[in-house]
Amino acid sequence: VVTVRDARGSAVSGVAVRFAAASGGAVSPAEGTSGGTGEVTTTWTLGDTSGVQVLRAVLAADTSVSSTITATAYADLPDSMFLFAGNAQTELPSKTLPHPIQVKLVDRYGNGVPDAPITFMASGGGALDSTLDSTVAQTDLDGVASAAWILGPALGPESATALLPDSAVG
Repeated sequence: VVTVRDARGSAVSGVAVRFAAASGGAVSPAEGTSGGTGEVTTTWTLGDTSGVQVLRAVLAADTSVSSTITATAYADLPDSMFLFAGNAQTELPSKTLPHPIQVKLVDRYGNGVPDAPITFMASGGGALDSTLDSTVAQTDLDGVASAAWILGPALGPESATALLPDSAVG
């Protein structure tokens, strides 16, 4: 709902207003006319991208008169997780890999899902984040979770697994 007012702040009826979702999403109707209270109503459906989204309301007769409305869209439920960084590193036995292993948790639209607990588990004699064979890391605002990987004492390949507890994602 936007309200059309004159220079003195009084509501104005009969003014056409156009709406446009400037950063994704949809509006319906895209244009309306102010009623007796000066109000014009539309429905704004946010787009698929998480973050701040913008709706612009512009007077049809004078496009220099406009109003901007913002809303924040949050990520949907977790849909999938993938290796983000830290694959195929090498280091001496019992040493920490030079870079943490990282996974990214995303929703069905590809938005990173923040604040989700990811359990990392090492196999093959290694450890994660000190001497543990597993550790839990929270995803950051971009949906990325990280863990330091300390290799085991023997030569040879090792592996790690990342899981989202209580979920089929992982």
